[in-house]
Amino acid sequence: MLGADVCAPEVEAALAPHGLSLATMAEPQWFIDRYADADVPEDAQPISGYRFRGRPPECASGAVAVAMWERCAVNEVRTVGDCRIDGLFHTWF
Repeated sequence: MLGADVCAPEVEAALAPHGLSLATMAEPQWFIDRYADADVPEDAQPISGYRFRGRPPECASGAVAVAMWERCAVNEVRTVGDCRIDGLFHTWF
């Protein structure tokens, strides 16, 4: 089974226009989102997407979050919490 970091090349490409890189992210976290089906074990449920979250060196707290569809197409790049990067949408959660 592949891990959520299977989308690393797409995340790197989405971060690059903002001067960011996976290599410099602190506390990187990868998540797999799945369709809920009570009749199927969780790790066998179909994948609905992936998410990445990490803290760039420009931010003392907060993070950059990247959301992707099931085939790693990036659908959102944003900052969360106290992190702000020019050109990126911001939310508190």
